[in-house]
Amino acid sequence: MPKQSRGHPVRNKYKVPKRMWNKWGSPARRMFNDMMYALRPRVQMLFLHPDATAAPRKHWETTRWNVAWIAADTLRSKP
Repeated sequence: MPKQSRGHPVRNKYKVPKRMWNKWGSPARRMFNDMMYALRPRVQMLFLHPDATAAPRKHWETTRWNVAWIAADTLRSKP
């Protein structure tokens, strides 16, 4: 059962499948959106080794989705 939202509902900005979005409570949903924003392509180099080259945009989009998903799902799993 998803946790009830307190205050404004968190918008599904990045089109997470509804089945998972509904399993996450507001903190997890907010975490997903925040991580997707934090890992936007133009700041990719902040997260890479100085000698690394930037990943192609398509690859970075997959990486940022996976990081955001894991972060949100970790919050969902907390007691």
